[in-house]
Amino acid sequence: MPSRQDLDELCHFLRGDFVRIRSAKERLTEFDSQVKTYTEEQFGVLESIQLNERSVIQGSAGTGKTMIAIESAIRTAQEGKNVFLTCFNRIIGEWMQKQLEDWENITVSSLHSYLFELSKGFDYDKSQIDKQDFYSKYLPNLMKDFFKIGVQGKFDKLIVDEGQDLIREEYLALFDSMLTGGLANGSWEIYGDFERQAIYAQLSKSEMLNILNTFGYHSKHLLRINCRNTKEIGEETSLISGFEKPPFLLEYLEGLPVEYRFYRDKAHQKQILNEQLRKVSAENLPFNEMVIISPNKFENSCVKSITDYSIKEIKTASEFSGTQKNVGFATVHSYKGMESNHVLITDIEDLSSEVAKSLMYVGMSRARYGLILLISESMQNQYNEILKNKFS
Repeated sequence: MPSRQDLDELCHFLRGDFVRIRSAKERLTEFDSQVKTYTEEQFGVLESIQLNERSVIQGSAGTGKTMIAIESAIRTAQEGKNVFLTCFNRIIGEWMQKQLEDWENITVSSLHSYLFELSKGFDYDKSQIDKQDFYSKYLPNLMKDFFKIGVQGKFDKLIVDEGQDLIREEYLALFDSMLTGGLANGSWEIYGDFERQAIYAQLSKSEMLNILNTFGYHSKHLLRINCRNTKEIGEETSLISGFEKPPFLLEYLEGLPVEYRFYRDKAHQKQILNEQLRKVSAENLPFNEMVIISPNKFENSCVKSITDYSIKEIKTASEFSGTQKNVGFATVHSYKGMESNHVLITDIEDLSSEVAKSLMYVGMSRARYGLILLISESMQNQYNEILKNKFS
């Protein structure tokens, strides 16, 4: 009669000493199923804001602000009300517009795009178009006057995503004029990440929130659970962007380790980028699962010199996910608010300035599952100093 040990040894012999390695696609599918369980928690905030006429919703990157804003717009529209859902970034405005294209009583657009389209129906000094403050001052002031005198109809509800980039005197005066009841008595929601994502802001976090307080009572909500990034990406994003601790709660969404590659010069960076793209091809990962982003414009980035692969600059929301054969490219600024399963950040020449930390925060937090950074060797000492915080 064989003993338990004999049976265990026999099973081990027949099974073999191996572990099946899951493909990149399998790992990503498992990650997606885990993410869905965490995003459900964000609807607690959604239920709360339905009970208030005015709300400010704060949350770091990946906490679900945009999706809640979209769902709130739908719920308001179902009541027969006219909604204006707006943001700063043109690409994310186009993306939200696509999600809500069947809703006639929801107007969706980035603020600048909306104002420019609206202005086409009015007579004004066209010489102002080429001036630097056309979108930030002239156009908002012009449209504000049209709303005030009733030439343009007002909205029942205002929902602002990327609020950290739109809280300034001219824009708030415009919002006040276009909303029934104004900002003091009307219905509005403002979503924002007032920490590192305020890359266009002219005011500090406290200054922006103090301005909103002047418009009367509004409920305040905080989104803490990161439902986009893996634990590895969330922790590294916080570290590189200068937070003493993550500005969000990281659950147990496990993924790939964040990869740091250091390049000597432009030619070496090109070589590393080609290696990474070959690796993606070898793993049969579709190129539309990945995006390359840079602090630099396309013509000034290292992707400009890549000839072995087709890299397409993302200019509209329909292009943001790339194709099976083309890798998408965007600047950190233009890709803010978007996301991709895998992100590769190139041309990193600064890690210590406050501007650099903000850009790294925005760029790194775009990655859902895999993240690779290409950093100049001249930043090695700065990187080593950052690592000390990780192990202190």
